[in-house]
Amino acid sequence: MKIVRFKMGKSIKHGLLDEDSVIELRGNIYSMFRQTVIKHPLSDVEIVCPVHPNQIWGPKYNLVSENEGYVVKEYGMDPWLKGSNSICGPNEPVIIEHDLFNEIGVTTSLVAVIGKQCKKINHKNVSKYILGYTCGIDVASKRISKDGKTSWKAKSSDNFSPIGPYIETNFDINNFSVTMEINGNMIQTFTQNDLPYSPEEIVSYICQQGTLQPGDLVFIGGPEPYSPVCYKDEVSCSIDGIGILTNSMVEGYLANKSGNPQSSKQFFQGKLVI
Repeated sequence: MKIVRFKMGKSIKHGLLDEDSVIELRGNIYSMFRQTVIKHPLSDVEIVCPVHPNQIWGPKYNLVSENEGYVVKEYGMDPWLKGSNSICGPNEPVIIEHDLFNEIGVTTSLVAVIGKQCKKINHKNVSKYILGYTCGIDVASKRISKDGKTSWKAKSSDNFSPIGPYIETNFDINNFSVTMEINGNMIQTFTQNDLPYSPEEIVSYICQQGTLQPGDLVFIGGPEPYSPVCYKDEVSCSIDGIGILTNSMVEGYLANKSGNPQSSKQFFQGKLVI
């Protein structure tokens, strides 16, 4: 089933997607919930970010495309951790501020949504601790500071982790493909067979040292494309069985001494690279 989080007026609720309708849920999606008889046309609701995690994790393996297919250049997961402020939902803008104008990159990914507390769990048993899966776009800057370190904001700026549109609880992790599109043009497609680790292995590795709580997210990762985009371009992550997540790259603004907003293009030249 597809679990959605939707907004009607000032109310935000969870529901089940039923073709072109949403059925309201009562209870806690991580423990016990039930369907109600209340149904809304999908066109009457706003689909928002399906969860608000405390932690956002992902692997940092170096997976690149070569003639023979995707190849892992560096082994080991070396997980990264993002701030919860970086989360955002479908169709929300990803605002790129002026100091991260250059060398921005994205990867599209399957994302595991943790369903219950997960600590030191063997990968063979991890599926019991995962509520379901959703689509994700990992936005990050490749910009390195003069001392050789990567700034925290290169990974954890606001809205740098779009996810959605739904959580699929019956997802087949042994048979999936992830497709990235920019402005409707396909940039890449990869399958579970291209990845060096399974979702269970990645979640298990992380939870050996860090306790995962209900609602936390684990990006499964993917190859890094090198395709330039400009502001206002749309990046989409499509996963069969889940749906399509689309977010726009939006230019950040600075305030000049008079308090009027100025485009960061007045300070930087060139293209935003994704």
